[in-house]
Amino acid sequence: MDFTPLPPGPGAPAIDDVASAIANGCPARDRDHARAVLVASILPWDLRGIASFADPRRLIETAYASLVLALREVPPDERLAELDAQARRRDSQHLLDRAVAVAVARWAIDHAATVLPPPWHASADELRALDRDGLAGEVARQLVAVEELEAASSPRGRRLMRPYLPLARLTLRAAETGMFVAAAGPLLVFLRQMGATARDVTLELQRPRTERMASLRRAVEVPPPAVRRR
Repeated sequence: MDFTPLPPGPGAPAIDDVASAIANGCPARDRDHARAVLVASILPWDLRGIASFADPRRLIETAYASLVLALREVPPDERLAELDAQARRRDSQHLLDRAVAVAVARWAIDHAATVLPPPWHASADELRALDRDGLAGEVARQLVAVEELEAASSPRGRRLMRPYLPLARLTLRAAETGMFVAAAGPLLVFLRQMGATARDVTLELQRPRTERMASLRRAVEVPPPAVRRR
């Protein structure tokens, strides 16, 4: 049992072929699940910039090598669990990206005359059509997603998500209140680029997860407000 090399040739292999090559390093009984995790979560995130990458095959080879290296560090019977944990990390990174987009859109409401520079304008563009109530609904939904991801993850997955989920929560709280004095991570980078004054903060423990989930679920039971017409 070993990982299959990538298909030869100068062209970029298809994502299904990359997933199969990696999944072959798992026991036969786990390969379908491993392939599904790779195709649905891990590889789309790792290859998200491939459309603008000068050498797509090189990017794929780098992603392939990194995943194979991580999986070789665990016994074959534990590789599917490691892939699941790696998928959780990518999911948490995606949630942080979404949280930053929501926060940037919220900031833009109060600075309507300001032109957002790249890459911020692209990430927040779809959300700028929402008013404050619409963004509040999106914040509530994203907070629920953060809590659900954490609750569904293994201890290994939670360790891999540790750099991202607290920042996602903090960023969503800033988007919720419109107060950006407490910012960190990508949101702080954005604020500094826009010339705002912000400072890092110490992350504190929030309410127990069960209480957070109950209140957040109540918040998203209300249908999201309609998109504001321009």
